[in-house]
Amino acid sequence: MSVQTDRDGLRWQEVQQRFSTLSRALQRSKFTETELLSKCRELKGALVEKAHQLQLAQATKLEDEHTIQSLRAEMQKAVSKADSSYAREQAARQLVTDLQQEIENLRAKLQAEALKEEEAHHHYQSKEEATEGIPKRNSLISQKKTPFEEWKQAKLSRTIS
Repeated sequence: MSVQTDRDGLRWQEVQQRFSTLSRALQRSKFTETELLSKCRELKGALVEKAHQLQLAQATKLEDEHTIQSLRAEMQKAVSKADSSYAREQAARQLVTDLQQEIENLRAKLQAEALKEEEAHHHYQSKEEATEGIPKRNSLISQKKTPFEEWKQAKLSRTIS
């Protein structure tokens, strides 16, 4: 029986060694699993945080797009107002130039009429002595409307309508 006991002892030692090896492998596996689960929790937390940051970034992007659109609309309004102001300014400048020209024309006509009146007055004075029954001319400005007066009349009739 001693051989038998020796064999059983050897087998028992083999089983013990295998059990010990398996037990260490199981412990290492359990430790690695714990570490992996911990790492997964960390990664999941980081992923949730990044997802939250991404949602905030998308919301900010939408707000920025709306702001950009409203600023573009305001810019378009400002540009159109500036264009219309420029057009009105050009029209006003042209009107001022036309009115200045009309004033110069009227002054020239007035001077010409005054000269004519003066010449006529001298001429009529000499004739008046000869003929005292002829009526004198009372007005320096003729009854015909000037282009400025016609323009002014048209402008007034448009604003009244």
